[in-house]
Amino acid sequence: MGPDFPCKEIENFELKCLKCNNLFRNPICYKRHIDKGICEIFKRCKECGQIYRVQNKEDNEGHVCFVRFCSLCRSRHRRDEQCYVQQIVPKQTQSYLMVVYDFECELITSSNNTNDSSSYDENYQLHHVNCVSAMLLCVKCMQNNNWKEEYTGSCKTCGQKSKRMRSWTTANYKNPLREFLEWLIFGLDNKRTGRTIAISHYGGRYDMHLLLGELIKHFGIEPDITRTGNKLYEVLIKKKDGIYPYISFRDSFNWMMLKLEQLPKALGLDIDEGGKSFFPHGWNFTKNMDVKLGGLPDKKCYYPETMGKQRRKDFEEWYDMHKDEPFLLCEQIVEYCEQDVRILTHALVKLQKLFFELATEPSKRDDILASSMTLAGACLRHFCSLYKNFINIILF
Repeated sequence: MGPDFPCKEIENFELKCLKCNNLFRNPICYKRHIDKGICEIFKRCKECGQIYRVQNKEDNEGHVCFVRFCSLCRSRHRRDEQCYVQQIVPKQTQSYLMVVYDFECELITSSNNTNDSSSYDENYQLHHVNCVSAMLLCVKCMQNNNWKEEYTGSCKTCGQKSKRMRSWTTANYKNPLREFLEWLIFGLDNKRTGRTIAISHYGGRYDMHLLLGELIKHFGIEPDITRTGNKLYEVLIKKKDGIYPYISFRDSFNWMMLKLEQLPKALGLDIDEGGKSFFPHGWNFTKNMDVKLGGLPDKKCYYPETMGKQRRKDFEEWYDMHKDEPFLLCEQIVEYCEQDVRILTHALVKLQKLFFELATEPSKRDDILASSMTLAGACLRHFCSLYKNFINIILF
């Protein structure tokens, strides 16, 4: 009995079950039907002839005539009715670990001599990571503001009594990028079961490309990549029990399409350390890490010609005020990189809070940092969580 075992039909024989309205072409099938209690599971509608399951967990409305499951919109409706993008019911926010990081790089002309910048070649420059800063926090810490503390305290997700901010530079490590990935994959317990979301600003065009090469060449990890051309939306390390945890690298620029220096003003961030400071990228070479200067590096090392009008004006005032202060690169680069991480962390927490506040009720809160990789995707999810059968699916 069924599509692969059709019932044997007896000519001019037809027996109707009074309980479920199904028709049988031989007495054997009818008897088996009664003995197995199929009547309690399936019935045939007298009006439309559809056979339906009596207790269907996916259909709370029960049987409705001429309504079928639509594979296009993944819902049940009549064939002559319009398809709609289905309403989203946000999942309850699950605990995950978030790592906000930033890279600083030196530009070198030869991969064989990372300390020699004398033969400057505009046609070939290799970006070599010489400083990494990363901050550790989780959903619970974001909600109770404990993420602002220097240490994780008793938080089990972040790791008890751990320092939230960490930095690696070529002044102390041969390969800061490798040290960062070692810490992220293995140092935070590679057997952890929860998700880890690692976020950098404009990482899809820069930072994620640098770490992707290191993952493949040194760690032998071939992550899944979501991209459009050279723009990376996600670099995903899938979980392997006891080997790798689940780590998703994402780009915060896809949520907040502004320069990092513009985020505090745009989002109204209350940041103790002020806005984004100025850094002499032209002086950023490993050979200069321990060189003590009596004052700031030359103005040209800050590339003022690349700044906007207001930014350059602020730089000129700042430089004139601080030009005679002692400068040590190995200290200043860590301070600058960690400041960028703090600004981005403040912005991400504020963005999450804004989307939570948009929800009409707690059950409709959607964590943008975990559920979406772009602002457009986050807005669509938010809209679809509020309204049912509003956006049509149009076939061309």
